Amino acid sequence: MKRTSLCNAAALCVLCVALAGCFGTSRPIEYFTLTPLPRPAGLAQGPTGTVVAVLSPAIPASIDRPQIVTRTTENQLALAEYNR
Repeated sequence: MKRTSLCNAAALCVLCVALAGCFGTSRPIEYFTLTPLPRPAGLAQGPTGTVVAVLSPAIPASIDRPQIVTRTTENQLALAEYNR
């Protein structure tokens, strides 16, 4: 009898803890980007006749997603979760 009531009490405690986790609120996810520092004045420029090759662009994984990604500040991105 005691063992059954102890198991029931333990199961009830586990159930309460599991349900308590479902009703809490979580902090919204924030995405940030980095911006390059400005080039210092007086830096040597490349020699004349420099060849620059432009390859196909690569989309960073942080924005390669079905949601709409917008820049909210210079270094922060926002995802429109339900707008696609």
